Formats: sequence, structure tokens, C-alpha cells
Amino acid sequence: MKFGFKCRVDSLTEIGKEPIQVTIDDIDFTLEPSKEGLLSGLTVIAKIEQGKKFVSQIAPSPYLGVAGALTVDLDQQFIESLKSLIQYTESILSFQFEVKQIYLEEAERFFVPENEEERGKIDVMSYSLQKRPYPEQVRRLTLTDFKAIIQRRSTYEPFKMVSLFHREGIREFSSFRYIQAFYNFYFVLEDLYLQGKTSKNEVIKRFKASQTFTKILQKLIDTAIKGHHSRNIQEFLMEEDLNFDVDGIIELIVDMRGNLHHYSGKSTKRKGTPLNQGDFESMAFLLMGLSQFSITEAMFK
Repeated sequence: MKFGFKCRVDSLTEIGKEPIQVTIDDIDFTLEPSKEGLLSGLTVIAKIEQGKKFVSQIAPSPYLGVAGALTVDLDQQFIESLKSLIQYTESILSFQFEVKQIYLEEAERFFVPENEEERGKIDVMSYSLQKRPYPEQVRRLTLTDFKAIIQRRSTYEPFKMVSLFHREGIREFSSFRYIQAFYNFYFVLEDLYLQGKTSKNEVIKRFKASQTFTKILQKLIDTAIKGHHSRNIQEFLMEEDLNFDVDGIIELIVDMRGNLHHYSGKSTKRKGTPLNQGDFESMAFLLMGLSQFSITEAMFK
């Protein structure tokens, strides 16, 4: 049995009008061109080692007209090695040959049976994972609202920049760029609460001393940080040996500010990279709530 990834590629990389196919170290590569002859697709196929477990099954559905649950189970080390190979390819092609992005996370993933016995074990030959866009909300602006905005300029003017940082954070979050979103939301908190202080101990002290900040954070813990956000944040807290409470999360936010601002491949800390944006979704979500409620509280205090 073989397994592969078929990825969309955004590039200015000229490869000619015909696909390029090559096998290197028993791994099959196909480079697909666009109509203009630019690299627009990459397929990588590797053989699943003998004895490695693989499953692709659709369970019977208890409801008429509703598809049953799809279960796909593969050796994780095998999958990670293929993904790592594609990421390596992207890094070098982007540096030397004008590849903008290889869309690995939304790639089509597929099985290639090599005989009838293997074919009989597979219910679904291919599947893909796609991120759903976040829901957008339409807000109505009335003449009364607009007049109030202009008339209260002296009140709202001091919050012009933090409002723009918040907007940039929302745009980055909606584009799944969670590290950049985290930074923009953090700038809001930095301006509203820290009075120019940047040292770790002083920053933690000022966050903890703010009744407004701690009240907002507790409210988010109680009402918004649920499901996978709660699990992800608790995982970060455990990595830093911190408690899941207001004090622990404040220290986590400050630690993460430092961790995301630096990079070393030798560090054991979880660092932000172009390849692991998804790891920081929940932290960005938390800071988005802190930013929004903090601006609102400051404007209408």
C-alpha cells in the first residue's frame, strides 16, 4: 500500500508545460504546471512499510440519508515524515525558486492500493481537510451612531491606535495567522495596562494588580474558554508548570510573548514558526477576548 499528499502550490516557479515526475529514494514526486507553466501542484507518494497499520473505513450510519463516520488511521510517524519532507521542499523552493506557499494542511490525502487485497481494505481512497472560515457578523451603522462617533472624538481619540491593532488582530486571526494575531492583541493590552513597562516581572505584576484585567480574564475563563480552547491552553500551562487560573494564565501570556518573540532550534520551549500557526489558535482567541473587552471597558469607563 502507498499513501500520498497532493498539494496546491502558489508560485512564480517556471517548470514548463508538462508535469515533471521523478522517484527519489523510493518516493514518487509529481510537479504539476499551470497553464502558464508555473508550478501549481506537488504530489508526494510513499510506500507504507510492511506491517504498518492503516485504516480507511466508513461506519454504518444510524440515520437514513446521513453518511456514517469516516475513520482514517495511519502510523503517525509515517505521516509526520511525509509532511516533514514536504515542508523541507517548501522551505528550499521558497528560498531559491519563488515558491510562495505549498498548501499542506488542505492537501488531498490518498491511498494507492497495489493489489486487490489492499483495495478491499479501503473504503475511502482519498480525503482532504479544510479549515472553515470563521463566521462574519454584519453590523448596522445608523446616522445616530455615526454622529455620536464624530461628536465624541475627544473621548475616543486616545483609543484610535489600540482599535486599529485590534482590527489587525482580527484580520490575522481570520486568516489563520495566529502568531501575528497574538502580537496585535498583546499590543492592545500592553498599551492599556503596562504603562511602558516591558520586563517580565513588572509586566506580570501590573497585569495581576489590575482589577479590570483580572475581572475580564476570569469572565473569559468562566464563559468563553471551553472545549478545545480550554484543552489547548491547559496543555500550554502544563508545559510551563502553571495553574489553570487567573494568575497562571497571566504568567503564561507573558511567557508566550517572550517565546514567540525569539527562535532557536535548540530550545526545548515551544516556539512559533511558519509551520505551526495552528498551535497558537487558542492563545490568540484568549487575547482577542481580552483585547476586545479591555478596549470597551476603557472607552466607556
